[in-house]
Amino acid sequence: MASLKRNYGLFISSLISLALLGFAGYYLLIRKASADDASDKLEKATGELKRLYGRNPFPNTENINAAKQDEKRAETFSEEVKRFFNPPPYPTQLNNREFGIRLAGTVNQLQRMASASGVKLPKDDYQFSFESQ
Repeated sequence: MASLKRNYGLFISSLISLALLGFAGYYLLIRKASADDASDKLEKATGELKRLYGRNPFPNTENINAAKQDEKRAETFSEEVKRFFNPPPYPTQLNNREFGIRLAGTVNQLQRMASASGVKLPKDDYQFSFESQ
């Protein structure tokens, strides 16, 4: 006990050093586990890359050019088909009177088409949900 009292600073510094060494060992083990996980992920990614490079067709210049030509052909087809999907023309400047005339004409046309197709509509002047307008 007497030597402990004489070397009190040495004893405290030894305890602190021992605690720091323990923490360093714990930190090392955690980081090693993290590094092992990263290594495993890298090996899996490398294996996947090798598998993709070994597939047929291989991504060489000829295959890339063929894919680009197919993309151009698809874009051309898309542009040709777009003309079939244009919205129908509709009037942009309508006053209340013109809108009422067009609405009545459209409802009349829909009622005639329904009766020609054999669709039975409710009586009492069915308005095809345009009644609020």
